[in-house]
Amino acid sequence: MQDNQCRRSPRIGSCFVIVTNKNASNANEYEVLKYSYVNQPLQFMMASSRGSLVMRQMPSCMNSVLQSISAKRISCSFCHQFLLNYIGRLSEHNSFSDLVIDYGNYEDGTFSLHCIYAVFHAYICRALSSIAERSNQLPLSRNEYLKMFQDCKCTALERAKEVRETERYLGNKSFEDELRRSFDDFLSRVRTTFGFWPYRIGEERPIRCPI
Repeated sequence: MQDNQCRRSPRIGSCFVIVTNKNASNANEYEVLKYSYVNQPLQFMMASSRGSLVMRQMPSCMNSVLQSISAKRISCSFCHQFLLNYIGRLSEHNSFSDLVIDYGNYEDGTFSLHCIYAVFHAYICRALSSIAERSNQLPLSRNEYLKMFQDCKCTALERAKEVRETERYLGNKSFEDELRRSFDDFLSRVRTTFGFWPYRIGEERPIRCPI
């Protein structure tokens, strides 16, 4: 009861929700909405009129990421679609309380960093699948390429941490800017290390991704 009162406090006024539509295609299964407690009846009316939907409240620690997704400010469609689906699945498989336990209930950057790590991992998984499809054309084994990916990831994450510390006096960067800078650096290191694109994002690539 106390938890619900806190979450519905007039001081807060709104939160982000994930709307799940199981009747939609995979690409449109999830949607991020800003949910106003004041307009609660209207929100539910809108949801009901759009078919069989489920709305799940998300913790405030996710606000920066969800705002970037909701406002479509993530310039890389690969990153945008992956994060939308990733957080959508989190909302389905974890209760609000479980998510608060895992990531906290206030914005300290922990969940934003978690999402950046998740994007790196998503690219590596996609790239390894692409490598497996043409393994007979490549000189190294899957495990050797995996080790190269891990080295690129660790170096890129360490560099991102150093830059954040150096620029701390400027204040917090937006999630989309931090993601773009970190992911661009990671992709640049992958291209240099491998000598080719293990997986080319193509039209989905970040704006400043080197080609």
